[in-house]
Amino acid sequence: MDSSMKLKAIPMDRRLFLGLAGTSAAIGASLLLDSRSVAAWTVPPSAVTDSAANATFAMLRIRWRDLNLGVGFDPTAAPFQAKLLSLGTQALSFMNTMAPARGSLWPTLSYLDPEPDGDAESIAFTAKITSSFQRLWTMAEAWAQPGTGHTGSQTLLDAVIAGLDHLTSDAYSPAHPRFGNWWDFQIGAARALGDTATLVFEHLSSARRAHYAACIDFYLPDPVVSSYTGLSTGANRVDLCRAIAISALLSENSARLSLASAALSPVFDHVTTGDGYYADGSFIQHDTVPYIGSYGAVLSDGVGRLLALLHGTEWEIAPPNLPKFFDAVDKAVAPLLYNGFMMDSVSGRSIARPATSGFVRAHSHLASIALIAKGVESATAERWRSMVKGWLLRNAVEPAMGYSAATTVRLAYLDELLRGTDVPPAPERAESRVFAQMDRVAHKRVDWAAALSMASARTCYYEYGNGENLRGWNTSNGWIQWLTPNTMDQYTGNFWPTVDPYHHTGTTTSLKPLNDGEGVAWGRTAPDTPWVGGAGDGSLSIAGQYLKAISSTLEARKSWIFLDDRVICLGAGITASDAAAIHTTIENRRVRASSDNTLTLDGVTSVPRPGDSATVTATWAHLSDHGGYVFPSGETVHASRQTRSGRWRDINSSTSNTQTVSETYVTMTIDHGVNPGDQGYSYVMLPGASSEQTRRAAACIHGTVQILSNTASVQAVHLPRLKTTAANFWQSATVKDLSSSGPASVLIRVSGTEATICVSDPTRTTGRLVLTWERAVNAVLEQPDTLSAVTTGERLRMEFEGLAGTQGATQVVRVSI
Repeated sequence: MDSSMKLKAIPMDRRLFLGLAGTSAAIGASLLLDSRSVAAWTVPPSAVTDSAANATFAMLRIRWRDLNLGVGFDPTAAPFQAKLLSLGTQALSFMNTMAPARGSLWPTLSYLDPEPDGDAESIAFTAKITSSFQRLWTMAEAWAQPGTGHTGSQTLLDAVIAGLDHLTSDAYSPAHPRFGNWWDFQIGAARALGDTATLVFEHLSSARRAHYAACIDFYLPDPVVSSYTGLSTGANRVDLCRAIAISALLSENSARLSLASAALSPVFDHVTTGDGYYADGSFIQHDTVPYIGSYGAVLSDGVGRLLALLHGTEWEIAPPNLPKFFDAVDKAVAPLLYNGFMMDSVSGRSIARPATSGFVRAHSHLASIALIAKGVESATAERWRSMVKGWLLRNAVEPAMGYSAATTVRLAYLDELLRGTDVPPAPERAESRVFAQMDRVAHKRVDWAAALSMASARTCYYEYGNGENLRGWNTSNGWIQWLTPNTMDQYTGNFWPTVDPYHHTGTTTSLKPLNDGEGVAWGRTAPDTPWVGGAGDGSLSIAGQYLKAISSTLEARKSWIFLDDRVICLGAGITASDAAAIHTTIENRRVRASSDNTLTLDGVTSVPRPGDSATVTATWAHLSDHGGYVFPSGETVHASRQTRSGRWRDINSSTSNTQTVSETYVTMTIDHGVNPGDQGYSYVMLPGASSEQTRRAAACIHGTVQILSNTASVQAVHLPRLKTTAANFWQSATVKDLSSSGPASVLIRVSGTEATICVSDPTRTTGRLVLTWERAVNAVLEQPDTLSAVTTGERLRMEFEGLAGTQGATQVVRVSI
């Protein structure tokens, strides 16, 4: 999005006329109360204004209720009718089992920790404080929403207030110092308490309002957001500001509301280290974890709501850097969404939660985009709404409108968009993005998509924490998560507790046993290798990883070239000395039944039944309903079909889900042996290809893919039909007609009488780089600031300066040839 984006004008509603103006002025105008939502409340809006002095705060509380409850939906229509009735049933169950006692509000949620020392047990106790407040929110919502069977119930309302009183005297108040997990006190419990108290505000005495606000403020004093450091960054910063703002609505504290508004500004700036959005669209949380899928959704939801809440008021959020946040929709979120699925490789430890999937994580993003689109200029809004509608309609696995745990307000945003006849669904857009700052690549075409996950000195091997994601060790060892329209359910259901954690697709791993939670928690374990990254032109990409495996001596150089219909995968310099076998996993796909998903190696059926295995030297392979694989130099492939069992509890000790589940997988690996020295591999993935397409691709592979080098010095390929050359220089080297004076990732594409040369320094350490292309060049048509000297003529010699300061970003040079 252009930084000069203007917001569209929306007619003002006389009930909330506040002189709408500024960057976020339009966002909330279409979120105002309609007659249905007004009628749903026990106390009409006219009763909430105590005096002219607090009219603005009364209006803001109404607006916040809208943002939490949703407006404009028909409570008697699907899916709202069933959702609201279920909400009422759940609220009644919570009310009937509530039993205030020292240390708990519900017997099953005891939060009294005898030794509050911040260990895992203490964290479990503090989580129960948050859960208790969240149950009260459920009860309050059932009281406020129409169609729950308990709308306006005095008994339910009394129980909510009694519960708030108990928790804010027994566990969450200035009399109780924080222990266990900081998040529960400063975000989880604070948000749930504030939202609930705001919803029942008219039925609270002034003393209660002040007390609830004081409880939140005790755990969230002003210094919490005084500097953009530590835990007060990224999505956490947004949540902290959100809690402070809602506390201010309870106490009608203008200064605290100003603080919440102003403290959001650093979130919109692009960061160069630590948490937040980077200029290339990368998003990091917890210092080292790529987190667009989970924390990124929290950030977008929180910012969207606060923009809508405060628009047109003296606290309006309209800093000059706000357009950078809007840019993230196109640069960060969209590339990692495919048919309504958010890639797991940017979701941290949340992949190990049984109630979520990439589809569920995407739902929040889609609702947030729909909300934010209400406040941007019309062309951008229409494009975003079309993108969201396309993702919604193509999701037949876990549709957003059928997701039982979705909030009513989220459903309301998406229902409005789906019902809009003026919004055509947009198809997936073809793009390829190297996210250098988070060591990820996203590559999409209409009929397939892939996401590559790597680790470097800047990003962790994996994140575990709070007992979650205990076996994610190898998910950044070159894991390729890929999908086609026919395999959108691949990573849903019971994939994560049953998949072999030593054999993720694309990874090179040691079979040396690893402990649950190997390394340091919260993403604090990372390799010491800086050479990870790539280069791309927005359509095609090359990426490379100098792999050093976790708790192992395993090292390897791995490269990937992402094209229109394939991914070329190269490995070289594979060495280890752990006395353990080293495998590269070509594929590890979950299959529906042993009778489906036939695996053929060179056209011969293999491993048809669970438990079968075979080792075959092959030139190609095909897995029906999934895709094909070509081995340009021939590979000895070990293939197996295995039924694996596991429990969510095995990978997430914080869940109570101990049910044993089973799934069947077809796996193909290359065995490099025990203690290999300078081993390698090469293969080509063809996502979605038929058996015949794969056979034909294998027959002409040497005419379409020429592997120029596959060594620990340089990995390079030439694609004659595409007139494209891609190379990862691990050090100074020459390959065919291309030379580099040092580490670099290079992609050269020729089109007609022009060539585009994409160059990056993945190591971030190169001061001066000389790249020479033995090709006659007439003139330079476009160049970056880093190109300090260039010589044309019979050859092209380019001298780059200052690449170390570009954060691994692609430098583009365009020449006439």
